[in-house]
Amino acid sequence: GNNNRLLITNSGAVFVGANATIGNSGSGHEITLSGGSLTVTNAAGTGTLDVRRGTLTLNSGTISVNQFVANNGGNSVVTFNNGTLNTGGTTVSNGVVFTVGDGSQAATLSLQGGTHNFANGLVIASNAQVRGAATIGGSVSNNGAINPGASIGVMTVQSNCTQNSGGALAIEIGGIGSNDVLAVGGAATLGGALNVTNVNGFTPALSNAFTILTAQTVSGAFAATNL
Repeated sequence: GNNNRLLITNSGAVFVGANATIGNSGSGHEITLSGGSLTVTNAAGTGTLDVRRGTLTLNSGTISVNQFVANNGGNSVVTFNNGTLNTGGTTVSNGVVFTVGDGSQAATLSLQGGTHNFANGLVIASNAQVRGAATIGGSVSNNGAINPGASIGVMTVQSNCTQNSGGALAIEIGGIGSNDVLAVGGAATLGGALNVTNVNGFTPALSNAFTILTAQTVSGAFAATNL
């Protein structure tokens, strides 16, 4: 059929204990969250939300899935304005950049381990963030915040990573040999802010050194360093 729509608002909650597909066939199918939650998971940890032939809009609230898929070209439409998307693995190949946030609201892409592939790249808008210890396939452009780790851990970007003037890299240090790392497989272009926070009661000495960023090449510099 066509034009099937699901709207979740306020404290509404939908739980799917298997896989969920937006539009196996037809057109005009929609799921919109304006509050509440949508959870897609199963006992095997393979519950998949597949945006196949329709639109997923996250205006607020929380989506939690084992796997998030939008790989049917222009038929897979995702609009991530606000709220939180928790995902254990991601495949996005719909011909457009995957953008977290609308530039004003506080959107969060929380990577629960695993690999997250964005064929056309990942953009973090102002006031938005990407966090977690996971691997990102595709280039990243940061205008908001990158928060590696969960809490201490490594976020790997397999391609290039650019931090623009409005972006920030948030690093936690919990001891000698225990700190967040952003590992970039390609070129890292720096700008914006570096924000470093001590956790677990750790107080570093002036002689301590910490590796927080690795890359094939590094250019630019952080405009502000907040320790």
